[in-house]
Amino acid sequence: MARYLDIAAPALLIGQAIGRWGNFVNQELYGPPTNLPWGISIDAAHRYGAFTDLAQYPVERTRFQPDFLYESFLNVIGFIVLVIVARRLQHRLKDGDVFLLYLIW
Repeated sequence: MARYLDIAAPALLIGQAIGRWGNFVNQELYGPPTNLPWGISIDAAHRYGAFTDLAQYPVERTRFQPDFLYESFLNVIGFIVLVIVARRLQHRLKDGDVFLLYLIW
């Protein structure tokens, strides 16, 4: 079973990276307001907490951190790291080690 989990671990990270883009479509996963050029606009209907105050955070001018994008990038980097570790250290790793690295990542 551990060997099959090792095989699946990199694919799980790619699946998570792609799945995060569903958060963009649904406007679910965003951070605090930002002035950065890659900030995203969130509709009033999809906001939560203090960000629902449209007087303080108007829809036209308020941009939010794209947390989904950051997590997507980290998942792709994790995929690359797992594949490199699995190939370069294959003679030293035991069955299940790549999956454990996935869990740590």
